[in-house]
Amino acid sequence: METRERIIHTSLELFTEWGYEGTTLSAIAQRIGIQKPSLYAHFANKEALFLATVKKAVLEYNRIVRSELKAAAAETAELQLKTLLYRLAEVYYDEYTISQFYYRFLFFPPPELASPMQELMAYHGSAADQHIEAVVQRGKDEGAVEPSLANELITETYLTLLSGIDFDTRYYDFNKQQIRTHIDRIWQIFWRGIRAF
Repeated sequence: METRERIIHTSLELFTEWGYEGTTLSAIAQRIGIQKPSLYAHFANKEALFLATVKKAVLEYNRIVRSELKAAAAETAELQLKTLLYRLAEVYYDEYTISQFYYRFLFFPPPELASPMQELMAYHGSAADQHIEAVVQRGKDEGAVEPSLANELITETYLTLLSGIDFDTRYYDFNKQQIRTHIDRIWQIFWRGIRAF
């Protein structure tokens, strides 16, 4: 792993554990085993490092969405979307730090960085939404999804479902099998609401 990537990875861990205010550049450098001035060869300041860490988290989410949808491309749109829910829930379960970082700072961003952070997430996060929306359209093309429903609305509902599943996983301390069972039960209602009659 290159130094820049090590810095971002370590920053993600420390920002998640100690918060933005509680994390210092000195602590990051010490955890990595480099001198603090070495950080400035890669990042102008703590704000730039934090925003790079946010970008890393969002791009990782995009990568997972893209790769999982591609891996299930031979399946029906319904199975593709359901499989993505399984995988994202499992990733959030396995990669606890990155999902904790994502949700912590999504809801409680540092006030002085809220605006650039939201712009960053909106710009890079829209790529994942577009991939999901394309599968929704494929569902319509297959005759499986109700054509009168707007693709954007279905995608928003799907993403809300994903957020709820992630919250439930944490709140109820589900294991992986319980997560799948939970998704199976919820999916029946979601799919009934968007399927073509």
